[in-house]
Amino acid sequence: MEERLVRGEQIRLIKYDTPEVNIRYTGRSKSMRALDSDKLWQIQLEYKVGDVVVSTYALMGEFSCTWNDRASYFPAPTPDAGNPLNGTLSVSGTFTTSGLKIAGLITTVTINDATWTALPGTPLANRNAISVQNESAFQVRYNYNPLTVGYKGVRINADGERFLDVTESIILYAKASPGSGSVDLIIEELS
Repeated sequence: MEERLVRGEQIRLIKYDTPEVNIRYTGRSKSMRALDSDKLWQIQLEYKVGDVVVSTYALMGEFSCTWNDRASYFPAPTPDAGNPLNGTLSVSGTFTTSGLKIAGLITTVTINDATWTALPGTPLANRNAISVQNESAFQVRYNYNPLTVGYKGVRINADGERFLDVTESIILYAKASPGSGSVDLIIEELS
């Protein structure tokens, strides 16, 4: 069991009790002098069942419980020694974080309203994120297939920007809106 004094306007004393690895009681009192037998405690129960953490308060969260009787306010949770409340998350497969780790590159790519243009022509090695900025007065669209017929894809409005979490193996292609001619896009890549 752990006990802490807390400086604050309302909660002044906090107690923790973890009778099992998947069960925790938390008691909060507005009085720093609250005894365990005083009806001055707000009692919370947290317990883990499978992958779900259940959290509930005794007496609707009122500060009218006794710390000594904390377990009596709730139905008894089932102890599970192999499922800790503060357990770790198990991840299988490959996990790669996004963001700048190795390098960044900013390029300007000129696109037109007739053909799909790769953004950028040569992607940054080990890329994990890309930003496409359209500072023109015209709308542009992007997609993943340079053989797409017409002006179909995800829209980037005039003076707009898109952020994507994509590797260098995924190539984006852009086209300017019909009648706009050539448009410059600013591409930022992170690896």
